[in-house]
Amino acid sequence: MKISIFFGLVFSFLFFGCKSELKEEGVLVFNLNEYSEKEKSVFLEMNLDENHPNLLDPNINVETFEEVSNSWKKLHSDLYQFLKKNNFDWDSNSKNIKVFNKIYFTSEGKIKVYAFRILSDISKEKNIEYEALIKEFTKSIRINIERDFNFAQCGKASFPNVKIKNQ
Repeated sequence: MKISIFFGLVFSFLFFGCKSELKEEGVLVFNLNEYSEKEKSVFLEMNLDENHPNLLDPNINVETFEEVSNSWKKLHSDLYQFLKKNNFDWDSNSKNIKVFNKIYFTSEGKIKVYAFRILSDISKEKNIEYEALIKEFTKSIRINIERDFNFAQCGKASFPNVKIKNQ
């Protein structure tokens, strides 16, 4: 069921193009730890990097790099608070949980596509639970950056493992 929904969203996204606002479908979330190689290749075939420049690339955006960097930090701070509010426990012995994120935004700062890979050692169940929370988080979040074009931000985040921190 999950795979057929996933492919339905991907194919409608490909059919309507990368510039559609995806209002009906919502945010596409790619959990790169749990998807098959075929699903990962579908994601790569979307070629989102072709028309979503990475605003964290200082070669592209020297004059507003600090503004963009601050928006990235705030987004991850908001995500961390959202995880805490939802009592998410990584169930890991790691002091910090490292996650690679590649997020594609509309020109208005709304998230279109959120791809992530958890780099720390956590269970498959916790990975899937995190994915579900990301889907919920991305429904209403936006960054306070707007451009005349769609854009992306990517990088690693390190979330404190509250359970370990409080021991």
